[in-house]
Amino acid sequence: LGQSVGTAVDRCLAAGGGVEPSDIAVTNQRESAVVWHRADGAPAGPVIGWQDSRTAAECERLIADGHGQLIAERTGLAVDPMFSATKLRRLLEDAPGGLDAAQRGALCAGTIDAWLVFRLTGGAVFACEAGNASRTQLMDLRAITWDPELLDLFGVPAACLPEIRRSDGGFGVTVAVGSLPASLPIAAVLADSHAALYGNGCFAPGAGKATYGTGSSVMTP
Repeated sequence: LGQSVGTAVDRCLAAGGGVEPSDIAVTNQRESAVVWHRADGAPAGPVIGWQDSRTAAECERLIADGHGQLIAERTGLAVDPMFSATKLRRLLEDAPGGLDAAQRGALCAGTIDAWLVFRLTGGAVFACEAGNASRTQLMDLRAITWDPELLDLFGVPAACLPEIRRSDGGFGVTVAVGSLPASLPIAAVLADSHAALYGNGCFAPGAGKATYGTGSSVMTP
């Protein structure tokens, strides 16, 4: 699962005074990318974080080759190394035999929510939340599906990508992980800023939340 997440779960449960959770939810930073082995869940390389700009040259080539407009029309996003598509391609290239394994479905590739759900369910569920998928530059915003043309353009095989589900679409049940008990439903997945919006009680039209940190954003329900 990851030491930091496991520690956070243990501390959260300890602070609950022995109250057993009825279900759990996952929240994550959206654009960071990871690749792992489907058979055992072991990572095939390090995470590339959202601020990492090592794929800037690949993005510049896509723009120079005239693909910027298509990508923006399908995804709503300008081509930028912050987003996950070029990160995922780089991770697949860097993993030994990675591209071949990805095409066979032996490697999984995705955003951190997909990794956490996979680990929390013991590999039973390989799925990501639509808001996270929208930041990969691989999803068609209108269809809410992986776009074959974008997959081909970025060089990411469809076989290695998770199923896209709505935020409250259900993401299986947990296996026992540290102090986290088995059979807890994973009721929802939501990205960090969006989860904070609702965590601050912003449910009604006209409410909003401003975030100031490594990134800045204003969100409304």
